[in-house]
Amino acid sequence: MPRENSRPHDRTPPAPTSAGTEHVASASGNALNFLRLVFAVLVIVQHSYSVLLDTNEWTINGEGAAGWAVSGFFVISGYLITSSRLRMGWAPYLWRRFLRIYPGYAVCLLIVAFACAPAAAMLGNIPFDSGAALQYVIENAALMVRQTDIAPTLSHNPYPGMWNLPLWTLPYEVGCYLLIALLGFGGRGLLRVAMPVVFLAALVGSQPRVKAAVPIELFWGSKLLFFFAAGSLIYLFHRWIPWRTTWAAAAGVVFGLLALRGFSVRLGALPFAYLVLWTGFSLPTRIGSRRDLSYGFYIYGFPMQQLLVAMTPRWPTHVLTMVTTLLVTPLAWLSWTFVESRAMMWRRLVPSGRGAGWLVPSSTDPSQSGG
Repeated sequence: MPRENSRPHDRTPPAPTSAGTEHVASASGNALNFLRLVFAVLVIVQHSYSVLLDTNEWTINGEGAAGWAVSGFFVISGYLITSSRLRMGWAPYLWRRFLRIYPGYAVCLLIVAFACAPAAAMLGNIPFDSGAALQYVIENAALMVRQTDIAPTLSHNPYPGMWNLPLWTLPYEVGCYLLIALLGFGGRGLLRVAMPVVFLAALVGSQPRVKAAVPIELFWGSKLLFFFAAGSLIYLFHRWIPWRTTWAAAAGVVFGLLALRGFSVRLGALPFAYLVLWTGFSLPTRIGSRRDLSYGFYIYGFPMQQLLVAMTPRWPTHVLTMVTTLLVTPLAWLSWTFVESRAMMWRRLVPSGRGAGWLVPSSTDPSQSGG
């Protein structure tokens, strides 16, 4: 395999067999996009329990499928986004991150407000308030979810007043982007010094004892940053990390022991991150390498579940999961085909260029989900 800096356009998948291997920075050369699609489906799985108020979902140390899936999203994001920042200057980096997240988000707001909400109103035989729908779009336009409902829709659902629960993670994702953008001014050297400090700070901030002492937004931000920083650290030090099955097994044992002691959420970010990335480098599938539907699954799954439950709340949980996944698939394809991929065509308006301490950028941009 080529060493670092030698062939920035290489798309061959990394061989997880030796230390010092230069890993591909694009999700197209491995199964990372496939994993993100799996994580997005896991979010739908748990949210099927949530919208029906079914408490029988499985958890690991109190964290359900959606929580671990979001942690997986942030691990992959930390790895890919750190790579992206080191391959380009701050302006093209931020522009591409904006194009990857915001257009799909904005269109989703409009579809929920002016398609899903009217449908729910019709199913509930209640009036549709177009003013409330417009306010929903305006209030949430800045990527901060300030209004969760479109009254009076969903008022009869078991989980009322919430049209799109997964969107709460996106501001934290953007916060991680901005952190890497700032630290990236110092190049790889500063990131290698700063990210361990960020990781330790996030570890402390995400402990249960801290939860009651700080604003809840800071606690949840620390928790997600903990996993993002783990992915970032693995990228920054991957030249010294062995990528072998035996190491993956060891990481699994460590994570399992932490889980048995109830510490997997508090302390398990690094072994969890290693397992996620090793799996992404090892799986032979390239599903999602050309069409990354994971973001569409993530942002449209919950609205579709609420709409189905507005039709009838008598869904077996597994049936609701399957029907939602079936209906969201074409929505995610449409989002990717006509919104997300089209938006990324505008990335060259801010061309990648050589900057102090930055590598020559490759032609492939890591396709980042909303996770």
